[in-house]
Amino acid sequence: MHQNGFAIVQLHAGGNSYIDLPKTDFTKEQVSPTRDSRLRWMQSVIHCTHYICGAGEQAYLNPADAPEITFVPRDPIDRSDEAYTD
Repeated sequence: MHQNGFAIVQLHAGGNSYIDLPKTDFTKEQVSPTRDSRLRWMQSVIHCTHYICGAGEQAYLNPADAPEITFVPRDPIDRSDEAYTD
């Protein structure tokens, strides 16, 4: 979303609920990595050893990019439309 030329940053609170975050300056170090750079970021920043990946991620993640990470397929979520908390 944009308002007056500024991006509105929101957190998903479940269902149709969102929390608007206050406007603030941020740097590129604070931005989450893209899906193309996620594995390199996890290795360089948090030194991850295992990664639980959902069905959608399995389609684009390449385990060969991070041979030191063990990839664990996530169990399917039954009734995913109800999979949120208050």
